[in-house]
Order: sequence, then structure tokens, then C-alpha cells
Amino acid sequence: MDIQKMKKIRINKIFTGIAILIIIVSIIYFQNEIPNVIRFRAIIIYDKTIIHAMNNISDLIPKDEVLVASTNAPILAYFTRHYVKTPYGVSSKESLLDYYNKRNLTYLIVFENKSEVEALKSLFSSTGLKDLDNDFYKIANYTTDYSKIYLYQRKIFK
Repeated sequence: MDIQKMKKIRINKIFTGIAILIIIVSIIYFQNEIPNVIRFRAIIIYDKTIIHAMNNISDLIPKDEVLVASTNAPILAYFTRHYVKTPYGVSSKESLLDYYNKRNLTYLIVFENKSEVEALKSLFSSTGLKDLDNDFYKIANYTTDYSKIYLYQRKIFK
């Protein structure tokens, strides 16, 4: 066998080994990320009572109102037929109120103990929700199979 063929075979083996290594690393990384991606959304799939809660929320809110949600904005938008925002960039109750004032928003939907905005997790916790009472009216709350959902309306001060 000549040297050129041996070099080609060796290079092919090296590239094959690198490709296999990349696949193994990708599989391991994917396995570690599955819980982060699916954690709460998978629970919603199995929640048999959440659609009823979303329909009730939709009935309570005027059709042209924009909703702000602690999490699950796409799911809320689908079932309530409202435009739903997640308050990204908000880091405290004060900045949440500023977010509402700047955008002329009224309604807030909170999934207790769940928030896509890391800084708001304590505000949307079971103990932190009490801090909303001075600035929001609690219109309704729903207990579904896997969640507690609260619907708030911003108090307007003149």
C-alpha cells in the first residue's frame, strides 16, 4: 500500500472520530437541557382544567386589552385570544409598575411561583403576591391541576 492511501485512511478515521465525538457531546448536552426546556410547559399539557381557567379569564377581560403574564405567554395568547406580553427587563415591583404606566396596560396574569423573568420570581411567589395588593385588584383566581393562576387589574390612581 502506498503512503498516500495510508494518509487518506488515517485522515478519514480522524474525521470519523471527531464526528462521533461531536454527536456524543450533542446527545449529552441535549439530555441535560430537556428538563429546562420542558419543565413547566409539559405540566400544562397534562393539566386538564387549565383551558377552562383560560376561557374564564378571556371572558373577564375586554377583547382589545393586552395582557401581561408571569409565564406561558404563547399558551395564554392561544387560549384567551388576547395579545400577551412577558415583562422582560423588569426587575422589581416598582419597575413592573413603571412598565404598566409606560405602556398603558391594565391586566396581569400570574402563575403562582412561576416567572420567565428571573428577577420577578420572588414577587410572583406565594408570599410575594401580597405586595401586589396596593397597586392591583385581584379579579379572579383559579386552581388547576398543576397551577394557581391569578388575574389582576391595575388600580388607576388620579
